Formats: sequence, C-alpha cells, structure tokens
Amino acid sequence: MSSQTDAPAEPKQYSGACHCGKFKYTFPHAPFENGEADVFSCNCSLCTAKGLLLLRIPAKDFTFTAGTLDELTRYEWNTGKYLHHFCPVCGTEAVLTYDEMVTVNVRTVPGLDLEKLKLKKFDGANLL
Repeated sequence: MSSQTDAPAEPKQYSGACHCGKFKYTFPHAPFENGEADVFSCNCSLCTAKGLLLLRIPAKDFTFTAGTLDELTRYEWNTGKYLHHFCPVCGTEAVLTYDEMVTVNVRTVPGLDLEKLKLKKFDGANLL
C-alpha cells in the first residue's frame, strides 16, 4: 500500500514576467521551489553569461497573459535547436522554445527561494 507522500504533488499555478512587465505568463507545474522537480543550470556560453536557471514544461501548458511569443525578440545560435526569446524593452530572457517544449527562466518567477531549487547540471557547452 502506498502512502500519501508517494502520490505526485498537485500542480501549482505559477506566473512570471520580464523585468518591465510587458510580457507576462502562467503555467501549471508540480512544485519545484522546494526541490521536488529539476531546474537546469546549463553551462553553455549563453546561459552562463545570462545566469539562466531553466524549467522545461510542455508548450501546451504555457500561456502568455500579456504580450505574445511573436512580439519577443528571438536569438538563435549554434545548432539553432533552442530559440531564446527576450523582451525587446528590458532585455530579460523569459523563455526558450524547442520542439513542443517551453523552457522558462525561473529567475523570472517572483518569490522563489533560489536556494531551495533542485539544480541539475546540463552540459550545454559540449552538447549544443
């Protein structure tokens, strides 16, 4: 018999935004701010320079509540697999897109205690 602690955590609704607030978004996800889900720390030159901490979610679960993906400035480099999208006003990188996934920069989700995140290293320097 399984205990209640074995049950998957109920999704929470998260919201985030770029620095100036022109672009806002929401997404449901199992709690990740308490170490229950992986947040990726990529060592590629771009993620390192920007200090990105990344959470992958299905694109179908991601919704802009202000602004649109097409209004963000897009930066594509190296293999072009990952498309980086940032605010043309304040420069904040909010999301990356690839395949059917959106990768959220969790630093744009207010109120998170970054010390409690479960960071998983991603070797983008050698894999991208």
